[in-house]
Amino acid sequence: MRDVPDHIDLDLPGIYEWRIGSESLYIGKSARLRGRIREYPNNVRKLIAGEPYRKGKPTSYREVHHELRNAHDGMIAVTVTVLENCARLDLNQRERYWIATRRAEAERGGPRVLNATKQRK
Repeated sequence: MRDVPDHIDLDLPGIYEWRIGSESLYIGKSARLRGRIREYPNNVRKLIAGEPYRKGKPTSYREVHHELRNAHDGMIAVTVTVLENCARLDLNQRERYWIATRRAEAERGGPRVLNATKQRK
């Protein structure tokens, strides 16, 4: 399922969140949201088909790809939500903000955050 608020422009940079059931989530950023959101289902399709992630990195699927594949196999609900548009220069800072926000929620019993366990400064 896709959750894109009316004020969001998918052709602009922004921050998105994959929610995998009620157990885990992943925060990401993109200079162009539309293309990035399409990449994840394509990566799951390639993972299922046994195809390489990329030519130079054939086995470099990330944890989020494996979690999405497990959700596919287990028929677990998955939602991608666009959290915000932001300036390209602000992408890293805004991604860190959302990861920190979701990690704080996870510490209070919310879903596990799949992003790297080490907080970047």
